[in-house]
Amino acid sequence: MHKKLMMVCAATAACATFAASVASASPVMTIGGSSAPVGSSWVSRLAGTEEFSGFNVVCSATELKGTVIENSGTKIKLETPVGSTAITGTATGGDCTSSLGATRYTVNSKLCLETIPKTDNATATGCGGSITFTLEVTAVGSCKYSTASAAGTFKTNEDFTFQFTKQPAKLEEGGVFCPSEGNLFTGTDLLTTESKTVSVS
Repeated sequence: MHKKLMMVCAATAACATFAASVASASPVMTIGGSSAPVGSSWVSRLAGTEEFSGFNVVCSATELKGTVIENSGTKIKLETPVGSTAITGTATGGDCTSSLGATRYTVNSKLCLETIPKTDNATATGCGGSITFTLEVTAVGSCKYSTASAAGTFKTNEDFTFQFTKQPAKLEEGGVFCPSEGNLFTGTDLLTTESKTVSVS
């Protein structure tokens, strides 16, 4: 398995050894030792690669920007607006690589990520809807996929890192070249907008 960097999503998403730490009964997101206030901004960048197994899409850089919605000591909830996820790769023009050629990866939905109380588990959704993303293959066409949610884990008492692996997504729109489904692999290291490390305890 590979190692990865969140959100949506979808966004979107690489694979690594998936290690859950001891469950945290009261996760608190901190910046510089202080609790991150609701409304504060964050940015995450890919740790590893983001992949979609449907036609071997591999992206080398992902950046998500968003806001802290809840940091109550019981739950951490983060939101990424539509248009605040950028996914790029090593193909021409910064597109991702795939078995079908250069592929542009676009997340079409909001992304909401929240921890599950009394566990080291987390879930990402489309903020009341599905996570949706489009894979546009140069000179071939586009495929739109969706998944209701993506389950993952986070690590406590160290840098705030989410890991999501093998999340199925199904085809919504696209031509006959589009696989009917595939799996997402990703992970995300959470930082402040000033690139300061964020921790969870």
